[in-house]
Amino acid sequence: MSARLKLKDFIKRARGIHGNRYGYEAVKYRNIDSKVKIKCPIHGHFLQTPWVHTGKPKSGCPKCGDIRAGQKRKSKNAKTFVRDARRIHGNKYDYSKAVYQGINTPLCVLCPKHGAFWPSPSNHIRLKSRCPKCSKIESATRIVAKFKR
Repeated sequence: MSARLKLKDFIKRARGIHGNRYGYEAVKYRNIDSKVKIKCPIHGHFLQTPWVHTGKPKSGCPKCGDIRAGQKRKSKNAKTFVRDARRIHGNKYDYSKAVYQGINTPLCVLCPKHGAFWPSPSNHIRLKSRCPKCSKIESATRIVAKFKR
C-alpha cells in the first residue's frame, strides 16, 4: 500500500515539474533511489531515479537534454561568431547571410567588393582568413610595389 501511495506521489510531483511531457505508465516504483522506466514521446523509454527526475536540478529525457544543450551551444556560438569576427575584421564584411552550423562548417560571408566567400568560422576567426580575391589583389599590389622601388 505505501509503495502505491509513493508511486502516486512521485507521478504527481513529476507532473507538477514536467507537465505532461513524459509518460509514467511503465513506472514500477520501489524507492526514490531505484531507477524507473519513464517514457519520452520523442525518444522512447529511459531509466532515471525518481530522485533525479524530480530533484533539484530536475532532469528529464537525457537525449532531449543533449539536443537542448547542443542548440544552446550553437546559438551562443552563432552570436559570438559575429561578435568575434567583427572584433578581428572590423566592419569590412557583411554577416547577414551567415548561418552558423559549427566551427568547421563554411558559412557565407559577404565582401562589399567581391561578393560571397565561404570560410569556416575557425579559419575566419582563428586564422583571420579574409576575402580570397581581396587577398590576391593586395598580394599582387605588394609585389608590384617591391619591383617599383
